[in-house]
This record gives sequence, structure tokens and C-alpha cells, in this order.
Amino acid sequence: MRRFVNRLDQTEFVRLLNQQFAAHSREGTFATAIVATFFATSRRLRVCNAGHPRPLLYRAGQGRWDFLDREESPGDRSAPRNTPLGIVALADYDEFDLEMDAGDCLLGYTDALIESRDADGETLGEAGLLRITRLLGSAHPRELIDALLKEIAERFPENLSEDDVTLLVVRANGAGVSYPLRDKLWAFVRLIGSLVRAINPRAERPPLPDLNLANIGGAILPALGRKWRAHRPGTRSPDRAG
Repeated sequence: MRRFVNRLDQTEFVRLLNQQFAAHSREGTFATAIVATFFATSRRLRVCNAGHPRPLLYRAGQGRWDFLDREESPGDRSAPRNTPLGIVALADYDEFDLEMDAGDCLLGYTDALIESRDADGETLGEAGLLRITRLLGSAHPRELIDALLKEIAERFPENLSEDDVTLLVVRANGAGVSYPLRDKLWAFVRLIGSLVRAINPRAERPPLPDLNLANIGGAILPALGRKWRAHRPGTRSPDRAG
């Protein structure tokens, strides 16, 4: 994780993680995972899903929850792809990205939610979870998890009591990102230290960012575009719109 923390594309990380998990896990065991990177400068969220339940996405502009899913891209699908970690050592992984506006929320969860039961005893599944989440609507992120768990727990006596339950809510606030000079200097010192330690061929590779267009121009071009739109006559910056 330290090695890939500065990467936008996390598919190599998930691929190597799967190989490590397959090598060390006992026969028949596996895990699911979602790895995501949010690039605040361009408001892009990049997601790689290794067999995990689909996250839910709330679009503030539409006032609606839906499942976050990717469109299948053309290509060779003969090899296993996007499988849970530890099942197929040579599996490959895809990622997809989307732009998040201010107020948009991403909800990740473990399968205890979709394996819970409705009041009639039937499994909720994805459809039931989506229905309940839409009933909650635009609940504030600080209140969403408690409200969702309470709603599910009250529908059937054994719900959420026989499996681990983990939820994570991520909300795009639309605010700019700034860091004090002290933090910037400390980050530089840490980077120099990791480069020095990397001289040892057995040491962990330093967490260098990708040398790709997203990292080189992805921070500059969107920022320039927003400044240009903000200064055009008769327009308002999306970050400052009421």
C-alpha cells in the first residue's frame, strides 16, 4: 500500500495483492476488496473492484442513489478478471473512473447488508438495499450509516448479528485542497528518505507517482479550465455556486 499510495491507477496494486494473497492463503479462502483513488484536483474517482459488492453512489444533482458499476469494455475476456483475491493467482483487474460533484457520496459496505432479510423473511439482496437507501434519500453522511443500519436491523431480528458489518461513506465537498508549509517540507524529507533507502536492492520501492498524463497534466489542466470558466463574463465557478 505504501508503494502505490501515489498512484492514480491501482490495477497493478490489486493484481500484486491478489498474487500475494493466493500464495499465502489457505486452500479455499478468499477475500473481496475495493481500491479507490480520489484525485481532488480534477474531482476524478478511480475504482478497482475485486469481487466486492457494488458500492452505491449518490448524485446530489439528481437527488438519487444508484449502484456504481462499470460498462464492459471490448477486449479479450478469456482470462479471469476482477475476481476476489486469492481465487485465481493470474487474474487481471480493470478500473473505471467518474467525476464527483460537490455533495456526491460513495457508500461501500460488506455483504452482511445484502444478505440481511426483509420483514417478510426474504433476503434483501442488492435491490432491497437500494430501495432502503433511496428511502433515506439525502441523509447527511454523518447520519447515513447509523440510519441505514437501524433501518436494516429493525426489519428482521437476526439482521447484522451473524456477520461482520463494515461501511464507509465518502463525500466530495468541492473544497480546494491546501497544506501548510510544514507538511509540505516534511513530505519532501520523507520522499528523500525513501529514495535513499531504495539504494538497497532489497528495499521496498519508493512511492513514486505515475509518469502519465493524468498525473502530469491532470492537476494542471482541470485547474486552468476552472479558472478560465470562473473569469468568463456571465459565468460562475462550480466551486462557488450557491
